[in-house]
Amino acid sequence: MILTRAYHYARYNRAFFDDRDAGESVVRDERLGWRAREYFHFRYLRRDERGKAYLASGSTGKWGFRASGDIHDTGRRYRILIVGDSFTHALEVGDKETYYAFLRKALPVEIFAYGAIGYGNLQEFMILDEFIDMIKPDLLLMQLCTNDFINNSYELESLSIINNQRMRRPYLNEKGELFYKTPGCVPSLRTWLVSHSRFFSFLFHRWDLALAQFEGCKSVEVEIQNSKGVHQKYEAAKVVTAKVFKKIKERSGKVPVFVFVADRLEPFYGDFRKISKDTGLVFLDGVAAAVWEAHGKGEAVFVQDEGHWSPRGHEVAGLALLTSLKDYLPSFSSQRADDVSHFKKAKRE
Repeated sequence: MILTRAYHYARYNRAFFDDRDAGESVVRDERLGWRAREYFHFRYLRRDERGKAYLASGSTGKWGFRASGDIHDTGRRYRILIVGDSFTHALEVGDKETYYAFLRKALPVEIFAYGAIGYGNLQEFMILDEFIDMIKPDLLLMQLCTNDFINNSYELESLSIINNQRMRRPYLNEKGELFYKTPGCVPSLRTWLVSHSRFFSFLFHRWDLALAQFEGCKSVEVEIQNSKGVHQKYEAAKVVTAKVFKKIKERSGKVPVFVFVADRLEPFYGDFRKISKDTGLVFLDGVAAAVWEAHGKGEAVFVQDEGHWSPRGHEVAGLALLTSLKDYLPSFSSQRADDVSHFKKAKRE
């Protein structure tokens, strides 16, 4: 236990006897597998890709939303619902530094943002299904990640070294039938140990990190990339992903659905673009490219894991989203007119 506390102190700047460890940002859920913990407060010492330290301090609100607008807004401002994974959960940055915080700052809108680490597209659909009638959004924005194809498939996630969450979650099969499983080796034993012991949770976490570092080159994602997507289980995952996207489209009704991908690994990125088009979702290009362009110019847009965005990365992503959405949003006249005067209602067919 002392070793575990020492690790959390060094990694997350946690007090030795703080009960809210980083892993407790989510809680187990029978229907979703897990969900973002509501009223979770975090204060982490982070480092960007250059090693510069910064303090990330933030929280979730009711139901686990990272950002929550006013549902009872009498003026009925334009509402945007954002659903995603760890990039939207955004535990690497403070509340005012998320990509959607920049959207809220630039636009006179109500932002509702929900993300949870490790989520696949089916879990994101289930969150949408749970809250869309209550929030009644005018626009739905889905944040995707190229590893979603892995997390959408029990077979691929079980084979993955670097994207296996090793927690019970819902899946669809190719027939569209729902089932629940825990991916990986001896999953039931591991799940029981992790849920009953922080010490085993710590040990498994360190083992996963070491395995990803030394064996990640052998993970199934690399096989898929090397084969340019010609992979039987990956083909099945694309079928399942398309079924989830159809569910999103049907459930959203007349609400326009936009999607963007937080990273740009192929063939996953291109397949997301194609599936989005085929299912009637609007694919927003350029967000990941903007972040990597800034990275190429020497900006510290990633945290030290070289994957998630730093505060600067979130800012770049938010500005890229504003540019991508400008032709789809209505013209706003408000106290923020100087920031959004170039936004016009001109929805592309």
